[in-house]
Amino acid sequence: MEEETGLSDLADREGFLVVYPNGITLFGWFQHWNAGHCCGRAMKDQVDDVGFISTVIEEVRRDFRVDPSRIYMVGYSNGGMLAYLFAAQEPETLAAVAVIGATIGSSPSPSQPEVRIPPARRPCLCWLFTVGRMTASPTEGDG
Repeated sequence: MEEETGLSDLADREGFLVVYPNGITLFGWFQHWNAGHCCGRAMKDQVDDVGFISTVIEEVRRDFRVDPSRIYMVGYSNGGMLAYLFAAQEPETLAAVAVIGATIGSSPSPSQPEVRIPPARRPCLCWLFTVGRMTASPTEGDG
């Protein structure tokens, strides 16, 4: 993701931190996350990726000066699905999320019902990017 996004160069110029955690891999090449409704072995094995990302954020906050009101998460595809899930489960941790090409639910097959992430505990600003469009939408929540 570092090469694709150019965020490291931007972070160097603008003075912010950027972290690129990796999901588990299949055969050393297919990185993926447990986004609650997707994907692969991470979902099947119930990997606690929300907990993992929480730990990464805690460690970065411990080791560097971080303004807790300015923590953002960006995710593409399955990483975007994890960003949605994280924002729903840990909304107090994030200022906002930016999601590219991801969903909040899916169905393993046409004969099975759709599985969605749980409702957000409180609203979190989400920037949603799709092909040719951009919208901003607060998530639905109880707060």
